[in-house]
Amino acid sequence: MKRNAREGRKTNRGFDKALLCAGCVFLVVFLAAGYFLLQYYGDYREQKEMDDTVAGLRQVPKESGQDGVRTVEWQEVYERNAMRLREMNPDYIAWLTVPDTEIYYPVVKRDNSYYLYHDFMQQSNSHGAIFMDESCSRDDGVILLHGHHMKDGTMFGGLKKYKREKFRQEHEIIYLDWGNGDEPYRVFAAALIDLTDEEYFHYNELPGADGDTQEYLRELKRNSFWYDDSTEIDGQVVLLSTCEYGTAQQRLVIGAVAKPGR
Repeated sequence: MKRNAREGRKTNRGFDKALLCAGCVFLVVFLAAGYFLLQYYGDYREQKEMDDTVAGLRQVPKESGQDGVRTVEWQEVYERNAMRLREMNPDYIAWLTVPDTEIYYPVVKRDNSYYLYHDFMQQSNSHGAIFMDESCSRDDGVILLHGHHMKDGTMFGGLKKYKREKFRQEHEIIYLDWGNGDEPYRVFAAALIDLTDEEYFHYNELPGADGDTQEYLRELKRNSFWYDDSTEIDGQVVLLSTCEYGTAQQRLVIGAVAKPGR
């Protein structure tokens, strides 16, 4: 009986130690999760405050003149916008607007890693910034813009709305301001690219000035879950790229083409 009692106490002590270890592990995981959650929302608050401040500095005048023709004064406002933003960050190159989303941001360009974790004011932030691919130049026929897919809908999180047909129909125009006003680009393609597929479309290998743009666009069409054949591709194409949560290595890519003659 005594032997059984001793064995029982040993078993209980072993069980207690296991519970203690499990409790310690749970506590560590809980504290770590809490830390990262607080850090995420801290970054969100900082990003939101900065975004609001920067957006507030950008003036958007109403078009004036006969038939909406842009006046000299109208253009000067946009030139001042670009100058002001470039003074804040020399990497600034354009302003991107996607109506009815959170996407109303400056676009910057450096290397392809810096703005993954730095905001427009070049402060460390997990939200990053919207940036042009380092292989692009302003006048290329196809340009690529990157942004994080944030679950709070900021940065390029709003691009997921283009997976819905109704949203595509009602929001076919996005805007890029290169310093002379908001230029309209018509959305014509939406693709999901799985980077784990051995034969995936290398959409980030852009055709450049000497490349075959038509072949690139044919490949984009083959890899799109939606493509508007009625859209005439006769201007600069901009691709908006972000992570997609279908798989760890999936990308959502939205294509738009500059509308001629505004």
